[in-house]
Order: sequence, then C-alpha cells, then structure tokens
Amino acid sequence: MSKTIINPRIDRAWFIANMRLRAMRQPDLAKLLDIDRSALHRALTGRRFFTAPELGKMTFLFEEPLSEVAQRAGVEFWSPPQNTPPKPKRIQQQQALEAVQAIARALGLTA
Repeated sequence: MSKTIINPRIDRAWFIANMRLRAMRQPDLAKLLDIDRSALHRALTGRRFFTAPELGKMTFLFEEPLSEVAQRAGVEFWSPPQNTPPKPKRIQQQQALEAVQAIARALGLTA
C-alpha cells in the first residue's frame, strides 16, 4: 500500500475537531459517508482525495458550507488572474437585450 502524500493541503485537525464536536469517531464518519474506514483514513492523511459526494455529505453532517468543507479537504479553487479586464459593457448590454427579447417572445408580446 502506497504512503505517498497526494493531498498535502488536507486540514486533518479541522475534520477531527468537527467529528469530536459531534461525538463521532472515524468509523462512524466512514459509515455515514458510505466508505471503508481505510479510505477515510487515507483521505485524512492526504493519501486520497475526498470525492464530491463525500464532501457534500460532510457539508450536511458538519453543518458547514461546501466551500469551507472543500477548502479544508484541500480542494484547489481556480480564480481568474487579478489583471483580467472586465467584459465590455456592450456585450453585457447585448446579453440583457437578448434576454428581454426572449421573455417578450415567450409571453407573446412580439409580432
């Protein structure tokens, strides 16, 4: 079994604290996530990533926003470069015009 760390950003202490807060042990969480105890251990030690469904379940179990759970699980979020220019206003205005026209057609207000 490989002990290679593939997710060094996992905040194991945060997950353990949330389990303790709810009087939950790792086997309990593994059962609630419908995964093997060893899979949970590997995820908490950075040798496996949590899956999207597992993150979603922990969002519910820990009563935390998905963004918080995902960040603590080591999920990297993409953000645009700081120097990205805004879209030209005419494109935004064109999109708004098209949306209004589509609504008008749907309501039968156009010929």
